[in-house]
Amino acid sequence: MWNAELEGELETVTSSWRARGLARSAAKLDVSRVSQLDALMLDDELLALLKTHAGAVLACVPALEQRSARYQPEMMALLRAIVWIFSYRVNEAPPGDALQNLRYRNEGLFDEAHKRGLLKLPGDGPTRLQRLLHGAGAVVVPWVWERLEEHSLVHRWSSLDEDDWRHRAAKIMDKAERVYVLANLANFVLFLHNGRYRSLLDRLLQMRVVYATKEAHRPVSFEFINQQLLYDGFSDMLMCVLPLVDWTRLQRFGLRSVLALFSFYKRSVAPWLRFLRKRMLGLLLFIRAKIRRARRGSAISEDPNAQEDPLLTEAAADGEPAEDDAEADSDDPSSSLLTGPAGASACVVCAKSPACMPHETNCGHHYCYYCLKTTQMQASEPSAFVCVRCDEPITRAKRL
Repeated sequence: MWNAELEGELETVTSSWRARGLARSAAKLDVSRVSQLDALMLDDELLALLKTHAGAVLACVPALEQRSARYQPEMMALLRAIVWIFSYRVNEAPPGDALQNLRYRNEGLFDEAHKRGLLKLPGDGPTRLQRLLHGAGAVVVPWVWERLEEHSLVHRWSSLDEDDWRHRAAKIMDKAERVYVLANLANFVLFLHNGRYRSLLDRLLQMRVVYATKEAHRPVSFEFINQQLLYDGFSDMLMCVLPLVDWTRLQRFGLRSVLALFSFYKRSVAPWLRFLRKRMLGLLLFIRAKIRRARRGSAISEDPNAQEDPLLTEAAADGEPAEDDAEADSDDPSSSLLTGPAGASACVVCAKSPACMPHETNCGHHYCYYCLKTTQMQASEPSAFVCVRCDEPITRAKRL
């Protein structure tokens, strides 16, 4: 009797441990829903990129560019077929799934007790029939539906008589589209609940997305986030700093700096350049006179009747060219900007000479009427209305 009770207790404990081991082996396999949706977005971006490059290629041929808009469905079907050929056809993960460390698994090979926990088994990939049906559902069906819908809209099937088969076909298409939208919505809700089938086509074909390798980590990059944060901070700083800048005063400072630079050139650099120019010309004339005198001396020694040129001798003895200082001053690039061709009547803002409707301020400088009014309107307060040349407050101005 005691042995029977002990055997029954041992069998109960063994069965409980077996149940626990089965539960552990059938632990729920959680695949990140974000990774699955990101993979779909990456595939869509790849198709958009291929479409952009195809459009750029067709733009080089005018005849094909005019027809490209008409054959947009065929172009998209061709691009989807290219992606399918290089991924599903060879039993490889599509580009988006490969970047997210995902792959397709045939859920029809597993029963309910093991399909939740097993990660990868040999030969658990989708069958050839599943891959072909997936390609037909992802490539052929959207193209046929888009063309059929476009044809029905162009020929107005819904506006025909109710007895016409095309009118009934348009109604059937409308109802089928609504059913598809509702089924897709229900599948998405179930996907958010258990994370098993991300699309209605995957659920119909029992193709589930699982991790390709167990040790791989989901790639996370903060490069774009850091770039966006830097741009936001820089734009906020500019929005705070730019209103504090007095652009009128900054403009006057820049104008005074340019005028001071030209004035320094006129006072210091230009005289030295004129002096060096005179000396160099004098030296060249002196050397030239020496050469001619030597040649003439040799000619006189050969011909006693030859005479020297008195003008050349005087110029060589002088050592400097007969050059007018006024002509040198006319070469000064700062003279026309500082004073203008008409002297004091040049505007100190736009340097136009003579000034347009000239006005003379209390400091003695001349302005165009529009330049004077613009300077007055740019002043933030009456005390900031100062002369752009001497920085003296302008209290009055009279028309010349």
